[in-house]
Amino acid sequence: VQHNRLESLPDGFGGLGALQMLAAHHNRLAGLPGDFGDLGALQRLELHHNALSALPASFGRLASLQSLDLQRNALAALPDNFGELQALQTADLQHNVLESLPAGFGGLTNMRTLHLQDNKLDALPESFGQLSGLRSVHLEENALRAIPEVLARLDGVRTFLAPKNMLIELPEGIASLQGLHTLGLLRNKLRTLPQSFGRLSLLQYLDLQDNLLQALPDSFGQLAALETVHLQSNRLS
Repeated sequence: VQHNRLESLPDGFGGLGALQMLAAHHNRLAGLPGDFGDLGALQRLELHHNALSALPASFGRLASLQSLDLQRNALAALPDNFGELQALQTADLQHNVLESLPAGFGGLTNMRTLHLQDNKLDALPESFGQLSGLRSVHLEENALRAIPEVLARLDGVRTFLAPKNMLIELPEGIASLQGLHTLGLLRNKLRTLPQSFGRLSLLQYLDLQDNLLQALPDSFGQLAALETVHLQSNRLS
């Protein structure tokens, strides 16, 4: 039903208990039926490019959901039970107006790829450190002022992108991301890097341009795998 002019889905839509994939993107959907969470077999859901401002409370009951695309809607919040989507592996929530993530977000332990760029997030919940399956994190163009120390638990992350935020510093624990290959932090407000930074032994790509860095830590020279680094438009001397 994609690329139509649908403004709503019919009541009783949750009765489609065998439905495994729904593509209703590029419509005019402003909401979903209250029984939407009854789609217990649903594995893939594409609702991007609509006008959704909220998700029903039943949404967390989509126990089989593995892939979710909600980019380019008008979501200001996620339901409290969003973290109960324990089969979820990929979530694209970019280009919404999310101001926070629910406290239980860390329940998404099978999540591998998470897109949250271009929202209004100013903090991440402590439970973010429970996303043990995470491999790729996209947080570009938010209002983040800090990265929680619990990030250190996400030792499986390969790509971490948070350009165009308001980060002042990085936690010492970032060095625990021993699998990190790509780190993008362009256009933040970083003044220093932690002394532990040089322990990112697999880091290949680093973008720190357009920050406020005045010096690099002594350990920087230990980044033996580093192939590409961008440091322009800082205050290095």
